[in-house]
Amino acid sequence: MNDDYEHLLQEKALLSQQIMTIEEVKKIIFDAIEQRGHQLHVLTLEDILISIHSLSSNLQMELLLLHLDKALAAYK
Repeated sequence: MNDDYEHLLQEKALLSQQIMTIEEVKKIIFDAIEQRGHQLHVLTLEDILISIHSLSSNLQMELLLLHLDKALAAYK
């Protein structure tokens, strides 16, 4: 069980790092829009941000389920 718990902690760290990376990329995109928005295609920006949001949502769901697994592992 200790190996399972350790694996969950490693997976949580990876998911957290991925989510943080997405948030940083979103900040970079919004900074670029503020600086050069008039040169960029709005619908393409929307598509990019929706794709990034979808990826973030999927990772958040994985993290939620991981927290559930971790809580269940502690219960046993």
